[in-house]
Amino acid sequence: MYDYPVLPENLDDILKPSKRAVCDTYQLSSVNSPIYKSLMERIDRVYKEGDHKDFFFKYLLTLDCYPFQENFFDTTVDAMGVSHMFSHMMRTPFGGVDTNAFIRIKREGKVFEGPIYLVYEHLEKYYKNSKIYKKEYYSAMRRLNHPSYRLTEPKSLSQIRREHPDMPISLPMP
Repeated sequence: MYDYPVLPENLDDILKPSKRAVCDTYQLSSVNSPIYKSLMERIDRVYKEGDHKDFFFKYLLTLDCYPFQENFFDTTVDAMGVSHMFSHMMRTPFGGVDTNAFIRIKREGKVFEGPIYLVYEHLEKYYKNSKIYKKEYYSAMRRLNHPSYRLTEPKSLSQIRREHPDMPISLPMP
């Protein structure tokens, strides 16, 4: 369906025992659980481009983990909220949010693509009066602007385009 990010060739090996099991394990993020530790150690061994944190921010956020859902990031934020995603799933196990990680979400009847920070900055600025999502946008930006939630500093749109020319950036206006 989408051609970004380009998935690793050994994705099936990385996602063993199953894509759903890997997604559920990341979603629950119980870092002291033997199952979580075992799966993360396995991903560290099999994923050649980095470790389980790199895999999470580079690929997992956009994977279609669940039937009839958009992708991991969109589904998790819809079901559990921004607080769970940014705090429990990113800050606790990884130390913060990679503000430049690519996401794709459907909001306001449109698809928004790009780095987490730029997408939510755009949504809060131009869709702040949304009846359904305004709390999500505000909550996301409150966390993304707080230094303790940042794993990386947000890059400008021009810098992202220069460093990642293949990254689709779609920020529709109202």
